[in-house]
Amino acid sequence: MAAQIDLSAPIYQGDGTGNVILGANERIEPDTEALTAITHAFRRMLNGPQGVGLRVEIFYQCQFVGSLPAGFTHVRYDPTGRRDLRIHGHPSGRVYISGPDFVPHIVWLMRLRLDDCQCRFC
Repeated sequence: MAAQIDLSAPIYQGDGTGNVILGANERIEPDTEALTAITHAFRRMLNGPQGVGLRVEIFYQCQFVGSLPAGFTHVRYDPTGRRDLRIHGHPSGRVYISGPDFVPHIVWLMRLRLDDCQCRFC
């Protein structure tokens, strides 16, 4: 059975701003689809060299449930029928454009912010 991780749990201290500025063809969506995309991207990351330490802790199996970290919002960008996932809320104001794009920030939160964040915005 996969370990279930709720990124909205207080222990992870989400650093999101909660700011969402919707553009044309964007709408806020429930977190479930974003959490599924993040789960798949996280599992792929665990199989790579950057997942070595976390593999021991999580045993390759995890599923993100509940909600995104505090202050982050799942937005669907749908310009021409293509449904792109966006995650708003980074303190810089920049937007993650996919689940894999957000995973390094998730790892930083899961490590309780002890190391430097390796996401492309931090």
